[in-house]
Amino acid sequence: MEDGHKFQEVSKPKYDCLLFEYMIQKLGVEAAKVAELNYSLYKTYGTTMAGLRIFTNADSKHAIRALKTLGLEDCFESIISFDTLNPSNNTNPSHNKDGSESRSTTAEIFDFCEHIRRAESDMVLPRTPVVCKPFDDAFGNAFKLADIDPQRALFFDDSIRNLLTAKRLGLHTVAIGTSVRTTGVDHALESIHNIKEAFPELWDAEVKHEFVQYNVGIETSVKA
Repeated sequence: MEDGHKFQEVSKPKYDCLLFEYMIQKLGVEAAKVAELNYSLYKTYGTTMAGLRIFTNADSKHAIRALKTLGLEDCFESIISFDTLNPSNNTNPSHNKDGSESRSTTAEIFDFCEHIRRAESDMVLPRTPVVCKPFDDAFGNAFKLADIDPQRALFFDDSIRNLLTAKRLGLHTVAIGTSVRTTGVDHALESIHNIKEAFPELWDAEVKHEFVQYNVGIETSVKA
């Protein structure tokens, strides 16, 4: 989500989801019926691809547009975006809701260029009002919004700064787009499609679940 318009380069209408592979290879579902069955199960039980959430510095409109372009709009439980973390942020913060001028307009404007020129000075950088990765408060808010335990979550990102913060806060980290595992990164994957080989335990754990028969229009075993 952070890399400009890379998603526009994808020509295929949908990725070959690992979930679809599992349904075809392990459950014996006909390839032509997988997409329809997947959609029906998601609408009925809400557990298809359960647990996946997007945490992005982009706004929600951009995130949704990217997912639709990639054909992945139904693969995530929720999107935690810039506007999710900054609901009151706007382009004209100098006035309050009643039209009165806020105190921020009377404050001296910080000269960042001067700060750079005087790197050895005692000038203190002001705290940014924006909540976003890689700052701790952004991750903390994301944990609450997603209702997750960071100790039991995998965090995928292509930014080392975001990964370092995530690791420090207890998340298991996975760098995407590289095979080099640097300090603060637990795993490194060239592509998100390598997840099955990198984390086979995620699939092994599912085998232990009991198979239950459901009438979903196709004679197959669906795990509950």
